[in-house]
Amino acid sequence: MDQLHHTKNSQNAALIEIDEGIRLHITWAQKVFQYLVLKTPAEPQFSAKESHLLCHFGKWFQSNHAKFEKINPDKTRELEQVHYLVHHHLHNIFSKLRDNRCVEAALVSQYQKSQNDLLELLIYFRTHLITQALQYDPLTGLALRYGMENQFSTLSQSTKKNQKILAVGLLDLDHFKDVNDQYGHQAGDEVLAHTAQILRDSLRDTDNIFRFGGEEFLIFLEVDNADSLHEIIDRIFQSLHSNPTRLKSGEVIYTTATVGIIQVEPDETMEKAIARADQAMYSGKQQGRDRAVFA
Repeated sequence: MDQLHHTKNSQNAALIEIDEGIRLHITWAQKVFQYLVLKTPAEPQFSAKESHLLCHFGKWFQSNHAKFEKINPDKTRELEQVHYLVHHHLHNIFSKLRDNRCVEAALVSQYQKSQNDLLELLIYFRTHLITQALQYDPLTGLALRYGMENQFSTLSQSTKKNQKILAVGLLDLDHFKDVNDQYGHQAGDEVLAHTAQILRDSLRDTDNIFRFGGEEFLIFLEVDNADSLHEIIDRIFQSLHSNPTRLKSGEVIYTTATVGIIQVEPDETMEKAIARADQAMYSGKQQGRDRAVFA
């Protein structure tokens, strides 16, 4: 459970972190304006030779450099360079002002451009983090529907090329409303997070699991044959039956699930495949729940 909530916390922390970086640079730019207008004493963070390393943003960027590199190394180098240019152009402006020389419009434009480039790069990284957050369910840590169609298309091509089977499974927790009614929605969230972990532990790294909505989970499986498919589904059920959810309150909730699973037909669309899996799952509900229906 703690591992799953770590996903949500890390996403929020990353956004808070980059917002702090943007705030630090804006505060620095405001101090520069204050210096130019009010002639306040110049601070080392914008007057020293290596001010790009001494300013609060520069220190923040150095401490978070590895995180930026992980997202996009090229954009990280651009950000590093453009931040240096902001300070470089500002030094040139300060030098002319100290010597009572005219500051050319071109130099001001260079400074403004580097400022804009810096903010655009920070916005790029922030947008990336928001997009990542939208791709994953903060409760379970599973992928959401965003990008699901691309993944289905990739797997369709892969299974066709490698002469394997692409299967789609739709798993729905049985009597989940009763869990919420009896134990509360917090307990329901714990059950969902626990189920997601069971699916992760039961499936292979190459399998795809999505939080499809409510208490439903969607699975894309690439298998060699039907026997392998049955083995995987059996493993899920064995794990569900032997690993109840242990609530933070200490109570234990035993849950079951019904799965509808189909083999994707040649050139079948994702929507049609999911609809067939849904029909198979509904059939399992009618048959008594806690079972897998292969169609």
